[in-house]
Amino acid sequence: MATDLLGDDPYPMLLDKTDVARDIVSSIEKRRHVRVIDWRWRIVTWLWRRIPRFVWRRLKLVSPT
Repeated sequence: MATDLLGDDPYPMLLDKTDVARDIVSSIEKRRHVRVIDWRWRIVTWLWRRIPRFVWRRLKLVSPT
């Protein structure tokens, strides 16, 4: 799916906007506070949550200019 941000480049984590919108509406109706939409992002967030807080604090994050 081509967007202004990604163009026609293949992107492995790209989600279908119709499926995402349907899932967002369903999550709102079920009053979910947190929802990870796709199984691939669930794996990523699961891994992120395994990283200790002190590691996140030491990361030098560069802000975009």
